[in-house]
Amino acid sequence: MNNIAIYDFCQTLVDFESGDAFIHYIRNKEGTPYMLRMERLRKAMIRTKTMFVIERILKLLHKNGSLNKRMVLLELRGMERGKIEAYAELYYENVIKRHFITKVLKQLREQQERRYQIVIVSASYDPFLKLFVREYKIDDLITNEYRYDKEEKFTGRLCREDCIGENKVRRFMEKYPDFDVNGYEDSVSYGDSRSDLSILKLTGRGVVISRGKSKEWASANGLEEFIW
Repeated sequence: MNNIAIYDFCQTLVDFESGDAFIHYIRNKEGTPYMLRMERLRKAMIRTKTMFVIERILKLLHKNGSLNKRMVLLELRGMERGKIEAYAELYYENVIKRHFITKVLKQLREQQERRYQIVIVSASYDPFLKLFVREYKIDDLITNEYRYDKEEKFTGRLCREDCIGENKVRRFMEKYPDFDVNGYEDSVSYGDSRSDLSILKLTGRGVVISRGKSKEWASANGLEEFIW
């Protein structure tokens, strides 16, 4: 393969933010008192601006990741791996598949036919992303993996730092330390938000996936745009 295409997932291959939605999906199915208490606490922190204040402090302290995202994730603490993976299959079949951006997915399939190496680099979660990778025969997946304890119960934490922003580039370069745009006939990356700028600028071409209308920051950063 002498071409590589790097794809974000949320708002790039699917038209919504799939990470938190996965936990909301499980809460709606399980509805345990613990989950409901955590959700009420999180919403209260948002309503009273406490979440905003803490997020600002963490940013000033150069702490990576979102407190809101961490709190949503904690709702699954203590759940067995098998149950999470069973929910992931249901979520993938009943939710993810209904939200594919067909024009972008079609382009990915065309690139596969032209023997591009396809790599997903996403801040979402591996329980359901690995199902997408398996079904569509994606070459590689770099994303947030759930951390389980010795009893195979979820700890409420990720194995590593959140795979977002600069961390996407860091994680990619760890797996592809010899990556050089000059080593490919075409190297292209796809993302939808400013947080993807670092990975969009890593490759020879960066393409912003936009819904309905153009995004000013895309052209301002010399990026191409795919409007669907």
